[in-house]
Amino acid sequence: APRSGVALGRVPCPTKMASRAQAWLKSLTSDSRSIIDISEAVFRAPIRPDLIHRVVVWQLAKRRQGTAKALTRGEVSGTTKKMYRQKGTGRARHGAKTAPIFVGGGKAHGPRPTPGLGYRDWSFSLPKKVRAAGLRAALSAKFDAGALHFVDSLSFDSPKTRDLADVLAERKWESALILADTDEDCADTFLQASSNLPFVQVMEKEGANVYDILRSRNVLVTKSALEYLENRLG
Repeated sequence: APRSGVALGRVPCPTKMASRAQAWLKSLTSDSRSIIDISEAVFRAPIRPDLIHRVVVWQLAKRRQGTAKALTRGEVSGTTKKMYRQKGTGRARHGAKTAPIFVGGGKAHGPRPTPGLGYRDWSFSLPKKVRAAGLRAALSAKFDAGALHFVDSLSFDSPKTRDLADVLAERKWESALILADTDEDCADTFLQASSNLPFVQVMEKEGANVYDILRSRNVLVTKSALEYLENRLG
């Protein structure tokens, strides 16, 4: 037992090491591959469809232009002459053919931009933790489906699109989102060859997002992008 009046220092708890998983590090132009360690917290996280849905709705709402505008009865082109006399016809009372009840007339309570802005802002806020959890869930879903691949580099000698298309088709990566540091990982010939492939998108690692990950059949992650994602989401 400690002596009276002697203060005990707090014993520091051992730092919990982040659990690691293993994956193949593949080559773009050869069959060589090696084993690397990846973070389970990022690529083996629980797959939450509810969080993925929330993030996708948030992304699509932010990219809406908000310029939709319907013409009112005072803006459509048409005569404002009274259609028929007010009384004695047995029909309802009407003035102009531009009324919303008629085909070709104006729209009642249609979409309009916010006055003073020129557009309608559809964006809304989403907590950062929800956005990060949705991104981890999307990456984990791709990894669980075998559609997330890690590549050592994107060096490619030929600038021809046909040559790159043949290489990607051989690996069944015709539809792919490539997350990389374009300044360090991508050669100019690779960027030139991939620019004309309709289903191949080269994206900066900082731009990784849930919507583009889900809409691509495969996701290719370079070593620098892997390090960035683990530091950002781990």
